[in-house]
Amino acid sequence: MAPKLHYVNSISASEKTVNKLLCLEVPVVGLTCKGINVGKKGTLTLIAVSTCEGDVYLFDTKAKPEIVLDGGLIRLLQSVEIVKVIHDCSQACANLHFSFGVTLKNYFDTQTAGSVILESIGLPPRRIAFDSLCKRYNIDRYIPDPQLQSRIKSDMNYWGLRPVTKAMLNVAASEVLPLVPDLYDIIQQQLSPEWLDWFDCRSEETRLMYISPKKAKDIQCSRVHHDNRDRRYLFQTPAPMMSRDNLPYVRDTVPDKHSLYDEV
Repeated sequence: MAPKLHYVNSISASEKTVNKLLCLEVPVVGLTCKGINVGKKGTLTLIAVSTCEGDVYLFDTKAKPEIVLDGGLIRLLQSVEIVKVIHDCSQACANLHFSFGVTLKNYFDTQTAGSVILESIGLPPRRIAFDSLCKRYNIDRYIPDPQLQSRIKSDMNYWGLRPVTKAMLNVAASEVLPLVPDLYDIIQQQLSPEWLDWFDCRSEETRLMYISPKKAKDIQCSRVHHDNRDRRYLFQTPAPMMSRDNLPYVRDTVPDKHSLYDEV
């Protein structure tokens, strides 16, 4: 069944949408944030939210920034009852924090989860791109044509262009639809129960990475200090040094060095 895209660009429409999302039968949504240099000093222009039923709600925060606070989107983002599944939350969390004073709560970061899964089987923590993660688990998703891909990469203001085009909505939707239920279900099943506390620790570290580098660094130092198996050496282990049997787990990944704690 084709996904249903809903464009939201008014406070009243946002309020109705948020109320609907807060009452989902399956309290899990996918989340992605698009914008111009998304991060501490960036601008969020479009926030996409997907449901397990295949609906995608695209909140235009450039046309109506008030959507986040007055439109109630903050209620969804800070809800402790709705799980927000996101791939690499660090920059989005920083933008939400510094632009709107929003703290993302009850989130499930697929980037961090993938790294922890590697650690749980004795491999170094590594990072994987969203496209590669979808390919690894054979999850189909819409891929823009090469010309559009090139434009998105070359034009840093692409997500700030208005009016919003159908192509923009399709691309944003393609980055949030695979998150739920597919990626969430698969990755959640691969996280061993005994590693959940570690995952929570790593997730908080990721969330704070650009909000408070010092706090993130303190969390990193604390978890390394208290872990019986010092993981610092893992950050230095290149993929070619791993055994042949382990290479499928780290294909298309890069070292997770956690070296992003300088103020930006």
